Amino acid sequence: VRFITFWEKGRRLYIAGILRIVFAIILLFSASQCRAVGVVLAFGILFLIGGIIIFTLGLKKLKSILKRWSQKSPLVFRLLGIVTLGIGILLLYSV
Repeated sequence: VRFITFWEKGRRLYIAGILRIVFAIILLFSASQCRAVGVVLAFGILFLIGGIIIFTLGLKKLKSILKRWSQKSPLVFRLLGIVTLGIGILLLYSV
């Protein structure tokens, strides 16, 4: 929940959008040299779409989405952490 409250302040969500686009560019340019090109390309495209969505939705809508997520139970965040770990392992293997 502290992580969510960090992104709610000011225009920090736009920093998240910029970071997503930067990561997308890195993944897309490095995909041809990776073990699993398709996986890295897919993640690059997803990061790019996510970054663009952050800028198109606007701060008001994004903050309302964050508010809903901050009300979820700790179990949901633990499960998302496990999913994120699995995705990270897959990405590391693919690179």
